[in-house]
Amino acid sequence: MSLSTLSNEGIPNNDLLLQALHAAIAAGEEILRIYQNPSADLQVQAKQDDTPLTAADLAAHRAINDVLSKTGIPILSEEGKHLSYADRKQWYHFWLTDPLDGTKEFLNRNGEFTVNIALVAHTQPVMGVIYVPVHDTLYFGAVGMGAYRLDDGSRVVSGELHIAGRQTDTNSQGNAGPMQAAGGQTDTDSQSHAGPMQAADRQTDTDSQGNAGPMQAADRQTDTDSQGHAGELQAGVEQPDTNGQRHAGKQQKTDAHRQTEYILLKGTRLPDKKADGIYTLVGSRSHMNDLTRNYFALMKEKHGQVRIVPAGSSLKMCLVAEGSAHSYPRFGPTMEWDTAAGQAIAEAAGKTVTVSGSSKPLQYNKKQLINPHFIVQ
Repeated sequence: MSLSTLSNEGIPNNDLLLQALHAAIAAGEEILRIYQNPSADLQVQAKQDDTPLTAADLAAHRAINDVLSKTGIPILSEEGKHLSYADRKQWYHFWLTDPLDGTKEFLNRNGEFTVNIALVAHTQPVMGVIYVPVHDTLYFGAVGMGAYRLDDGSRVVSGELHIAGRQTDTNSQGNAGPMQAAGGQTDTDSQSHAGPMQAADRQTDTDSQGNAGPMQAADRQTDTDSQGHAGELQAGVEQPDTNGQRHAGKQQKTDAHRQTEYILLKGTRLPDKKADGIYTLVGSRSHMNDLTRNYFALMKEKHGQVRIVPAGSSLKMCLVAEGSAHSYPRFGPTMEWDTAAGQAIAEAAGKTVTVSGSSKPLQYNKKQLINPHFIVQ
């Protein structure tokens, strides 16, 4: 795997995050095209495990593959061909996707279904994207970046992707246009004054004494420690060529770096909510069982009072990641594609996703793709 896609430590760069966001939105658009059409033929089928499969599942699967196949990274999708472990065990990095998580919620038309995309390195998810199409909300997180929620997700992300590579946006008088801030090199009026959106794209942010301002950290070309080692923000920065010369200028960021900065500025860092004094548990809307009820009773005995919030799909993991709930126990069958994206987001938000009764995180690309029971908290 080249440095243009992943670091030696398996940390995804800005390009991969943008491609995952774009793929999730494309899948969501396909799902909504069917969901919002009362006369659409859902073509409901029963899979081997007796779970439903619809035309929306397959359309979302195709949309994701159209985008992610361009990365050259293998894809393991719930709705795709499942290769044997003999083939899969050779993978170090791969995409793990559930094109429509919560098909029962989709069929019940309660809006609680998601698109799940994770990037797995070795046995752990290092990046996750969860898209809630009905609300146009994105949850995403990655190693070294943290976790975020982005409202109006498709409007923010697709707008950035459409101006990728666009260097200037000027009117007939040469004045910078309103879309230039995220993609242009300059944002100035005819008097060379900085435009109002320039902060997200500024090459330097200094005060009157020339000291670096608070916005500079997110926009720095290099992030080095006292030994000169590159830090986490360097992934999207142009690298030297073989002659020691910088491509496209020493101080210039890539489009992907600029776009990612803008998305992060628009997003909300997780966790951003705090449940009140009542211990809040998330329960599956479609898969409640006696083991889960017993756990709820145990938590009530321990905390005195509990609140149980029902939810569908991977939204349950997102509720814990954002701080709306304290815990989500799952004592029923799930597959790796059900949990990988949510685990990446929850862990990036400082939460844990561990096998029930242990401190061991869920593992991925196992011989058998079914998960053990687990708890998110």
